[in-house]
Amino acid sequence: MMDKVEKLYKNFGILADSKDKISQHEKEFLEILEAVKGSSNEKRLASQFIARFYKHFPNLIDQAIDAQLDLCEDDDISIRKQAIKDLPEIGRASCRERV
Repeated sequence: MMDKVEKLYKNFGILADSKDKISQHEKEFLEILEAVKGSSNEKRLASQFIARFYKHFPNLIDQAIDAQLDLCEDDDISIRKQAIKDLPEIGRASCRERV
C-alpha cells in the first residue's frame, strides 16, 4: 500500500503531466487539499502543490485558499513558514487571472 506522501507525489505527477486536461483531475487535487490535515510532511507538500495547481480548479479556489490559510495558522512553525512562503504564488496567479 502506498503511503500518503507517496500518494501526494503521485497526484502531483498526474496533475503536472496532464497539461491542458488538468481540470479532469479534480479528485487528485481534492486529495492534495485533504493533506492539510495530515502529517507535517504531507502539510508541507500540500502547501507547495496547492499554490502550484489551485488556479486550474476554479470551482475549488475558495477551498484551496482556506486550506492554505489553515496551514499558515498551523502549530508547527516549519509548516507556517512553508505556507507563508507559498502564499505569494497564490496572489500572483489570482492577479494574472483578473488582468
